[in-house]
Amino acid sequence: MKFSFKPLLVAAAAFVVGSATHAASGHDWTLTSGNISLAFSHDGYSSIRAAGGNLSTPATTPVVPGLGNPGSVNTAKLNKVTTHLDLPLTSGSTTGDSLISLVAKGSLLQIKRGFEDDEGFMHLWSVFLTNWEVDLPSSTVYAEMHTSKHQSSAVNLGRVAVFHTSWLGEPNIDSEGQIVLDTTNAQGQSLAHASGNLNGVLRLDRNTADLILVGMGLPTAPDENVVRLFHDPHKDWGTLSFTANLTGTPTVPEPSDFALVGAGMLALWATQRSSRKA
Repeated sequence: MKFSFKPLLVAAAAFVVGSATHAASGHDWTLTSGNISLAFSHDGYSSIRAAGGNLSTPATTPVVPGLGNPGSVNTAKLNKVTTHLDLPLTSGSTTGDSLISLVAKGSLLQIKRGFEDDEGFMHLWSVFLTNWEVDLPSSTVYAEMHTSKHQSSAVNLGRVAVFHTSWLGEPNIDSEGQIVLDTTNAQGQSLAHASGNLNGVLRLDRNTADLILVGMGLPTAPDENVVRLFHDPHKDWGTLSFTANLTGTPTVPEPSDFALVGAGMLALWATQRSSRKA
């Protein structure tokens, strides 16, 4: 009787393929805390000021109909001296031992523009960028956008791409968002961290630039000076870096993994039975 190892090898290979989506470290990771730091460049910050805009992070979400969660704590903090915007992380997603997205839910950045006309009437426009996200593989920064005039009902423009980087497709030049195991706590959880920065400088998305201009009550005609400030494809708007803390639990094999091994073993049994009959 001949014994064939081929079905057994098939079963083992199937198990490896079925388990490939798990982290190499053998953990399923959950982001517990961290921060996104968006450092506006002098040129980018000055462009908003030149357009009559004022950046701020109010302590609570303004009471504007349609904006959502009025009065809730705003987690975003803008330092107007350093022009750094800090966005505390609330969640994120991973693939294997790498971070692929970052979420700062509850964060709000307001761009406000106001002026008094000849008749003494005050005009006020606001652009709200909330719930910031970073997609690392595409090097893209997203936020939900609302606009409002005179504190009237906010217009929801949905999730927009705010910034891209000058070097698309190369998300992190430091640690590439790799999760680094630090220690194990008393509960048996693995504690880890990840950090990095988007490769290159931030470029304002052209479509989003127009939405911001309209939301500030400004023209979008290409020959307008203010539009040139926002449409400049080479303008350096700043840089973005991040840090994240994670906890990991040992990976539990999926039922499909066991099913694949079972199928391979059945094939092995069938081959052996056939050989005996022969």
